[in-house]
Amino acid sequence: ASFFGALASSSVRCLDTFNAQDLVNTAWGFAKVGLLHEQLFTAVAQRFAAGRCLDELNAQQISNVAWAFAKADQSDARLFTALARSAEERAADFGAPDLASVAWAFANAGQLDARLFAALATAAEGFLDEFNEEELDNTEWAFDRAGQRAVLREAGG
Repeated sequence: ASFFGALASSSVRCLDTFNAQDLVNTAWGFAKVGLLHEQLFTAVAQRFAAGRCLDELNAQQISNVAWAFAKADQSDARLFTALARSAEERAADFGAPDLASVAWAFANAGQLDARLFAALATAAEGFLDEFNEEELDNTEWAFDRAGQRAVLREAGG
């Protein structure tokens, strides 16, 4: 754990040089190995919540950040609001896998943003038949968890 502590401290010091992918990979990597370095997660959250790099994130990266913070039990409200607005703005460009992963990650994190789920449901209208079984199951579970199943049903799900 001391190696990861040193790595986290070093990352915090140079976080301003990280691009969006670097930030995503750092949060995801620490969460994946189950190491919470609160200062690192706080710094990453502040960087995204301040709007830095948000426009660089694709759907998979948005869901990876949401998953990492959920896994690390870090429920930074400003971060999740910023991620939700970013995903909401781009939902029309998402495909079935993107929509499923974003919905699942937010629901898994307990971030049940109604505006985001409404945008995801609207985006899904045109391609619900493109979901594979796992994507459909994950999306339905996420909408159920968010209390938005009716919104998905209205979109044709």
